[in-house]
Amino acid sequence: MKTFTIIVLSVVVVILAALLLSRPVETESDSHLAEPMQSPIPEVIPDLPEPSPVDTAESPEVQAAEVEEAPAEEQASVIAGLNDEGGNVDNDLRIVSSVFFSARTVFKKNPLGTHEEIIAFLQGDNPRGIAYLPKEHPALRDGKLVDRWGTPFFFHAVSSRQMDIHSAGPDGVMWSADDAVLKSGG
Repeated sequence: MKTFTIIVLSVVVVILAALLLSRPVETESDSHLAEPMQSPIPEVIPDLPEPSPVDTAESPEVQAAEVEEAPAEEQASVIAGLNDEGGNVDNDLRIVSSVFFSARTVFKKNPLGTHEEIIAFLQGDNPRGIAYLPKEHPALRDGKLVDRWGTPFFFHAVSSRQMDIHSAGPDGVMWSADDAVLKSGG
């Protein structure tokens, strides 16, 4: 619980720093300028729901028996922007990363297995029955989560806290020059 509190406080500090950096700064010598200072922080991070808290007072057997599935609209909102026309692959990777972050927050490690096993875990086939992904979404095809070009993402669990997420890019060929990669966690 102490580690979780430290992580939450660290995230709050980072968010506050980002908010402070994104505010325009105007001094007396700058007051004649017509435009405020531009923020170096891009506005591409989607609003994500908070993960459900886990009651650690109950036994693991009770927790495993209960299904902590988020409402379908909340699950869909987590990946709502995934593969949207107005988005880009970098946003898509951040969205997928946020799903892994939510699961790591509860389970303290990344899900492991084949692509299909990882997706099943994120859809609620896990010891606590928590669904982080909806069963239906345009980015889910034949049990696989696909990028905007229809190629399944590649998940590489570097450690229990870091998951690299790869998109094959427009050419649909993994490990080529146009691939996009996000290292999440750490």
